[in-house]
Amino acid sequence: MQEQQHSKRIDEIKTTLNLPTYTTTALLLRKLILRHQHLLLQELIELKLDLNDYNPSTYRNPLVVAAHCNNEIAFQALIEAKIEITPSLAVGELIPFLIKKRQNSMLKQLLNSEMAMDIDSVDIPILGIPLIAHAISLNNLEALIILMETGANINCRFRDITPLDFAEILHRTEMVEILTKAGGERA
Repeated sequence: MQEQQHSKRIDEIKTTLNLPTYTTTALLLRKLILRHQHLLLQELIELKLDLNDYNPSTYRNPLVVAAHCNNEIAFQALIEAKIEITPSLAVGELIPFLIKKRQNSMLKQLLNSEMAMDIDSVDIPILGIPLIAHAISLNNLEALIILMETGANINCRFRDITPLDFAEILHRTEMVEILTKAGGERA
């Protein structure tokens, strides 16, 4: 009986959004996130809708969708609902995107969430450099601090240099000071 009520409510939400009743969960989530329909998204979460029911070759992960449209409320709701994200997607796409777009509050939410425990490390190389170096290259001081607070290796070596060396090369004085105070070493 309860399942029928849930199904009926989901169909009502689809109708509200002018979507056909055969709309997939993935498309419904995407529409709610893109349209900033936070109350309806929260209602779907409370209905225990399977938020991980999507084909990654067809639809992007809902967290990535929320990040791309800078929907911080949906991002937080999805994290609290424990939507799944693979470490390769998190470290290879989502975290670098958040650093690049300076969406630092979302970066902090993700790295401080229980979900982040599934991510092997915040210094896995992307594009040949660790995430901490990515933050330095983009001159994102807040992201650098967040990464350090969540366990980034401040002395990881890449291309025969350390993050401290990299900050010095790029003349990021404030970053050099922070890395030095935190125990950053030169190669």
